[in-house]
Order: sequence, then structure tokens, then C-alpha cells
Amino acid sequence: MTSNLSFYISSVSPLSSPLPSIRRLSLRCRSSLPSHDMEAKPSQGLYPLHRCKTIHLVRHAQGVHNVEGEKNNEAYLSEDLFDAHLTPLGWQQVDNLHKHVKASGISNRIELVVVSPLLRTLQTAVGTFGGEGYKDGINAPLLMTAGAGNRDRPAISSLNCPPFIAVESCREHLGVHPCDRRRNITKYRELFPAIDFSLANVLWKPNIREEDQDIAARGVKFFNWLSTRKEKEIAVVTHSGFLYHTLNSFGNDCDPSVKNEISSKFANCELRSVVLVDKYMNSSDPPVRHAQGIHNVEGEKNHEAYLSEDLFDAHLTPLGWQQVDNLHKHVKASGISNRIELVVVSPLLRTLQTAVGTFGGQGYKDGVNAPLLMTAGAGNSERPAISSLSCPPFIAVESCREHLGVHPCDRRRNITKYRELFPAIDFSLAKSDEDVLWKPNVREEDQDIAARGVKFFNWLSTRKEKEIAVVTHSGFLYHTLNSFGNDCDPSVKNEISSKFANCELRSVVLVDKCMNSSDPPVTNYPGKIPAGEDLPSEVARFAKPYYNLQNIMETEAVVEEGFLAVEDSGKLPCRLLSRPSVSVPSQDQQKLSQAVTQETRTRPPNSYCVKFQSFITMAKQVKENGGKYESRPFSVGGYNWTFIIYPNSDIPSGSGGYISLYLRIDNSSLITNPKDVYADITFLAYKGSTDKYQSYQETDAQRFHLFRQQWGQITFLPIAYFENPGYGYSFDGGSVVFGVDINIVKPFENWEVFSNEQNIRDPIFEWRLTKFSTLFQDSYTSGSFSSGGRNWALKLYPNGVGNATGNSLSLYLLSESNDKGYVEAKLRVIDQIQSNHFDKKVAAWPNATENGWGFDRFLPFADIRNTSKGYLVNDTLKLEVQIFSFSKTDFFSHQSSVFFPISYGDSI
Repeated sequence: MTSNLSFYISSVSPLSSPLPSIRRLSLRCRSSLPSHDMEAKPSQGLYPLHRCKTIHLVRHAQGVHNVEGEKNNEAYLSEDLFDAHLTPLGWQQVDNLHKHVKASGISNRIELVVVSPLLRTLQTAVGTFGGEGYKDGINAPLLMTAGAGNRDRPAISSLNCPPFIAVESCREHLGVHPCDRRRNITKYRELFPAIDFSLANVLWKPNIREEDQDIAARGVKFFNWLSTRKEKEIAVVTHSGFLYHTLNSFGNDCDPSVKNEISSKFANCELRSVVLVDKYMNSSDPPVRHAQGIHNVEGEKNHEAYLSEDLFDAHLTPLGWQQVDNLHKHVKASGISNRIELVVVSPLLRTLQTAVGTFGGQGYKDGVNAPLLMTAGAGNSERPAISSLSCPPFIAVESCREHLGVHPCDRRRNITKYRELFPAIDFSLAKSDEDVLWKPNVREEDQDIAARGVKFFNWLSTRKEKEIAVVTHSGFLYHTLNSFGNDCDPSVKNEISSKFANCELRSVVLVDKCMNSSDPPVTNYPGKIPAGEDLPSEVARFAKPYYNLQNIMETEAVVEEGFLAVEDSGKLPCRLLSRPSVSVPSQDQQKLSQAVTQETRTRPPNSYCVKFQSFITMAKQVKENGGKYESRPFSVGGYNWTFIIYPNSDIPSGSGGYISLYLRIDNSSLITNPKDVYADITFLAYKGSTDKYQSYQETDAQRFHLFRQQWGQITFLPIAYFENPGYGYSFDGGSVVFGVDINIVKPFENWEVFSNEQNIRDPIFEWRLTKFSTLFQDSYTSGSFSSGGRNWALKLYPNGVGNATGNSLSLYLLSESNDKGYVEAKLRVIDQIQSNHFDKKVAAWPNATENGWGFDRFLPFADIRNTSKGYLVNDTLKLEVQIFSFSKTDFFSHQSSVFFPISYGDSI
């Protein structure tokens, strides 16, 4: 899952057990806040991974009924639209989505495609998730015959595709509209031979249109059926009405912004990736924790042993190392080790040993240019050195340590010593060289370790990596994980938070239900590309925004009312509001910077103004209200604001004899959209004697966020200016006017990051070509292989290409996703006799001819035919590539992505 964060957590516990344990968490939202600002209260839900499925929801591409229905809603009743097929524009949308699922890797992970048995969804499904054009002689049934559904499209093969199954329960609204009536299954089987139609049923009625609540109930049953499937990643191709009414049944335990992201209307050919969580059904999957340490053995005999200095920073026992070896085999066999992007480990000897033994490389070999994860014999282990070759990075984090204090087994060594024993582990996050967290006479309380653990999980969610292993302790896990699972059946909560055995591993999914993600949704696809008519049948008329529309409209009316008064009077931008707002205590007052520009202007405030008919009377009245006047909320730039005026001396402290003006952003605006807001702010006061405004503007945009919601000018103008009419600010018997301009500064929304991948996982690929002398084609391409998280292939010209034709072998490395970055690699022909291999190093951008990296004149034919060189043995040539590094450019966007959205789900 491109948007999922996966964590594999190994625990160290005071129990002695041979069971291993790892956990995986799927999180949707990544906050940009640093760890020390994270709240200790979890806003996430954490669920066992085996209870979760990834569902890729797709609405069909543009159909002929969309085009006609856009012109006239009555067209949906026309028999001419029976079982509507895709338009030419719809097929272009399908082609673009097909490219997206290939490039994003979705197509490689999907285990099943479920499709509504209507022509437009069947065409969308096979065009998106099917194979390439069909070729004679390939023994694979057709997913779609040529020209199926009134379109001049070639046949589509099922070669290397997941199975497809048609399911009636995910169809569009049933009844009345001919466009939603399907053909006979016999006809579909002719057009789509490889699709399984065995679940077909009779549902459509000509005179009864399905009610909204009925389609929602049908949809919930459909998702319940999906949860019973064995497949873990499923694509569903269906309809906008079905999706809208069904998905509105979900997300009621989430923040409204998340629910809206789940259930908002789909565009034609839009794809959203979500996580489906089963919170109630019992599981038979086993869980994993850290290996046995000497403190476990001694503590099992006598609990007082935990107080012994002999157990200081306890190391693993021989049995513990056996547990680690078994867990290492498990993560290799299960493929976990190939997916992990980061290992986070508690900086104690037993967890460090468990982490490097489980997720580290093989034994260290001289001459291999990779630092040691562990030196030989580290921690009284008598174990050989462990290499970091082809391993993910390791980082030590103090906040996932065991209970702090009292027990010497939980006190760590100096970081300097750890760096000697574990050179490749990053210890830069340690607070100090010495252990300043552990206290000899104070044992950390259970609730404190739980709060620390929640902050740790919040920090994990800010990491860029999507699949992370965490090696920690049983006490830490037990008290932390008990903060989760309260929205689940007790059996599920117990499965999440039960005590870990030594070296136990559990995989879980962590879902952020409240905060918006800052991650770009890699799997999601906006659809409607190219754009075209997109009427969703019966959805648009019932769609409502999640916020309180009445409140927003009322706020806007207040602003409008003020500016209408300008026209009425011809002089002033606003009149006294008829009712004051409820006072809210001021928080986090911040003085604006000293970089202020002052000017006089005739233009009135563009955002809001407040008129006091008697400034002196108002100043007396607000003394009982914290010394301030607060305006009613008003809306600017999609956010709600409050204008705050302090009319008295020394309130707030430091203002002296000056008026203080402040602006506060509404907290709920930031909770539903927790991004920093930048605004250019200008405070103004009306000077009646000149009929102009005195303005004070900050030269820099001001930054508002959850922890800084208020900014202001503490010394705006002297109070005397407004008490004495002689200064010109008080007019008409004591009236004064204050105003504010708020101009929201939009930050850049799209950017790219260029980086270089150097720690390549699976760097070597070998390609064996048999019967080399009989190869007759101009070129041959190897099967796809993965290295460093990118798919590659080798391309060989056995008779050469270009000026090398007829005299040299030509060999290239290709990127399957057509990447054009800088690559360092070695292309090699294997000496099968003496191991004197021939290789050439590539360190370049791709060449124009092949858009790859390699050589026309790679190896002369004379050398290949020379039997003493051992390149060609039994008419077999062995080629090899070793990739050392490659550049990559990641593209990001602030546009929101769209059960739980995948970018809200990270796996641990």
C-alpha cells in the first residue's frame, strides 16, 4: 500500500517465552508536528492487520448515459441507454487510469477484481486492471473480446492478471432506469470470457426504483461479504450512486472531514484506496515480542532480582538468540524483511540485539563496503558480526524504552558505548550520552508510560516511511496499547493489548480518524481525466457539506451587513453591530514583529470592521469581561476569525497606554484542516477628521496553527487618541471604528524532491540465457525484477545494435516505470569457469536510444566465443547487473486524498 505506514514491533518483556512477536500499523494521517508537541490522547484507532483489507474503489468511466443525462435528466428513462457502454472519452479515462495503477504498483498487489455486472463497469474493470492486447498463441483466456460493447477496442488478455468476479450486490440503483438494467449473463460471458459470472442473480424491476436506504443496506452487506474473502487487496469497480449511499454508512466515528473524504461523490473513473476494518469477528492469526534476556530468567525465579546491578542493561540469553534466529527466518520467509523501510529500536542492549539479529543482514564479510550493524561478540553474545548490507536504516528512540527508573536492567549504557557495538545504528535522537531519563529511586507510573507511548506512536506517524519495524518492550507495549481498541469488540481489544511473549511479533493497522494527512495520496486517482460530462444519476441532488451551513451563512451575513452600511452612509464602512458576541478567553497572545509599515489610506477594511458608538462606555463595560471586546466570528479565506480589541491601559500586560488589537483564528477551522495558515494582516483605525484610515501592516505574513491561534499588535495607537476628539479618531459624540484586512497567503501546493538511493535492497539480478547461439530476434528483455523498491529489466541485443551490429553484444538496464534519473550500476557477463567476470560500470543519465543505461559495444563476440574465458558454457550465457545507486524525484501535492482513506492508514 503506497500510503500505508507499516510497523513491525518486537517487544522485550519480563516473561520468558519462545514465541516471537511483530506488529504492523496502518495510519491515515501524518502530522507535521514535532514529537514534543504531540498530545498524549490518541485520536487513532489501532487494529490487528489480519482484520484489515485494502479496497481500491473505482467508479466507472464516462458512459453514454452520463452525456445524455447531463443534457436532460429524463434521458435516464430512455431504452436507447439500456446497459450503457463507455464513450470514446470514457475509454481515454480508462487508459489513463490503467497507466496510473501500473505506475503506482497497485496492479502488482491486487489479488481480486470485483465488478458490477453492467457493461460500463465491466469495460472499465478490464481496461484498468486487465492485461495488454491479446496475442495469438498465448494460452490465456480473453478478459474482453475485440469490439465488446459497441467500441472499436482490441481484445484484452487475462495473462498475468488477478481473477475477476462479477457481483450483483455492487450494482447501481436498481429499477426504472434502463441504463442500469443488465444484459443476459450468457451475452456477458461471450463478451468477457475470463470473468466469473457465477454469482449472478435477478434484481432489476421496471417499475420500482430502489430507495436510498435500501442501496445503502445492500452496500453494507456487500462490504461484509468482502470482509469474508481470503484476499487482502481487492479492487471494486462500481457506480457513483452505490458508492455515495453505501459509504455514507461508514465514518460516523471519525472527524467530519474524514467522513466527508470517505463518502464524497466520485468522479468518472476516480480511484480511492481505503482500509476496511473488521472490529468484531474473532481471528485465528498468531501474534510476535523481544527475545529472552537474562533479566527474564532471573526475574522469573525471583522478582527482586530486577533490582540487582548484575542485570544492568540486560543482554540476551543463548535461548534468546535462538528465538531471534527463528524470528529472522520468519521475517525472511514471510517477505516482511523485503518491505520494511525503517527499524526503530529502544536503545537498550537486549532490544538492539533483537533488532539487528531479526532485521539485519547476514554475517559480515571482509571487503564488503557496508558498515557493521553489530560488532562480533557485542553484549556477551559470542555472536559473529552482523552486516548492514541490503538492510533498511536503524534508528534508536528513547521514547519506546521500558518502564524508566529503579530497575538496573532498564538503565542504558552511554551512547558512546552503543556506537562502538552497533556502528550502523543512528543514535542521534538520544537526549544525551548518559542515561538522564532513568532515575534510581523513581519508577515510572503506568499512566506515564502509556502517555509516552501514545506520543511515540504520534511521532511514528510523522515519519515518511510507510512500513516500519519497532523493537521494544512488553511493559511499554502493554500499557501503551491499552489506550487503543476501545471502539472494538472486547476480544479485539484483548488481541491488541494482551501481553507480548519474548520475541513475539504482531501486525496491526493504526488509523487516524481526526487529522488531515499531509501525505500525497500515491494510490488515489482523481478521475475524470480527460474531463467530460459527469452527472452521477441521483447523487448530486442529495449531497451536503459536512459543516454547519447555517452558521457559515450567518457569519457571512454579518460581514455583508457592515459593507452595505458604507453605501448607505457614504462615509463609514460599518455601523455598530446589534448584538455583541459571547466572550471567549484569550489564549497564546503573541505580539507581532516590529517590522511594521504605517500608512494613511482612503480604502476601507476589506475583511471586517467594528464601530463603537461610545468608545469610553465600551472601555468601561469590558473591564468585567477580561478587559477585551470580541467581535462575532467572521469568515475569510475559508477560516473563521475573531477580532479582539483591548481598549484599556496595561491590558494585556505590557501594552501601557496603548490600544491593543488581536486576531484569532477559530480552533475548529484548524482541527478539521490542520495545516499552517499564513495571512498578511493589516489593522486599521478610522480618522474622522481626515476621512481616512490609519493602517499598520506587518511586512511578513503571520503564521497560525493549532498551537498559535492568535496574533496581535500590542501597541497599536495611544488610548488618548480615541478618548480625546481633538486627535480626530473619535467623532459623532465619541464613536470610533477599528478594522482589519486579512489576506490569506497560499503556500505552494506542488513540489518535488530529488534524492539519491544508495542503500539498495536486493541489488543483484542474474539473467540466464540458454541456447544462446539460436537466438534470432533483434532484442530480448528479461523478466521484471525489483531492486531498491523500483522495477527494472535487462535488454540484450545478441547481434549488437547501431555501430556494434555484427561485432559486439549490446546490453542495457531499463527502468520499467520509464524513470530517467542518474544510475550507478555494473553490467556483467559471468565467467562460469574461473569467476573472472567481465563487467562495465554505468554512471550516467539514460541514453536517448534506449532510454536506459548500458553500452552498444558491451562485449566483443570474439570474447564470447573464446571458450577459455568461460562466458559461454553449454550454449548458456549468464548476465548480471548490480545496482549501486539511483536518483529519484518524488512529487508531492497538498491536495487531499481520498472504512478509512489509505493515507490515513499506516501499517505497523
